Amino acid sequence: MYPRFHVDSVTCRLVCTYGGIGTEWLEDAYVDRGKLGGLKDEQSGLILDPAAISAMPAYAVGLVKGRTWEGNEQHGAVHRSPQVNPALPRRLLLTLDFA
Repeated sequence: MYPRFHVDSVTCRLVCTYGGIGTEWLEDAYVDRGKLGGLKDEQSGLILDPAAISAMPAYAVGLVKGRTWEGNEQHGAVHRSPQVNPALPRRLLLTLDFA
């Protein structure tokens, strides 16, 4: 689990949260990719509209394109693991990478 927005260095990753809060992501229109990997997400200017952060519901299966998806190089899905909270202090997450 990685709590900062990032893009995976894989072709595609299956993501499913079986307990707790689901994976969060940003659509391209709401992210400044030039700021990935810099300061903390909320301080870096990476998130252009905090209200645009979306989250997968528990038990939903997501296919997250990575930076090596053919024809989509360097434009993989920007996503992160959400912050846990007292009401949901843990997550059970399944990820499978496509080879």
